[in-house]
Amino acid sequence: MTSSVIMNGTWEESGVFDYDHLKKDFIPSYQRYFDSESKVPFLFNSSKGIWISYEDLESINWKTRYIKDRRLRGAHLWELSNDRQAELIGAIFNALTYGMNL
Repeated sequence: MTSSVIMNGTWEESGVFDYDHLKKDFIPSYQRYFDSESKVPFLFNSSKGIWISYEDLESINWKTRYIKDRRLRGAHLWELSNDRQAELIGAIFNALTYGMNL
């Protein structure tokens, strides 16, 4: 089943949720999957036909490891304001600054 519904998001755009909203209302109740090729998690609710792609600590760990293994100079982030507790950005900072992976 594919997603057939675009839900209202946290922000003004449909389907755009902040990380805290995902953690509170979707991650606990949707089935979590992890794409081993792209190294990103996604949530799926088969009864509602809703699929949500997002970042989490596991995907951040994979990406910072990639950056360090290839001796790249840093990371580009599309949106920071959606991680209000700085969980994801903190993990990136710690991994790239102190070599701390989860």
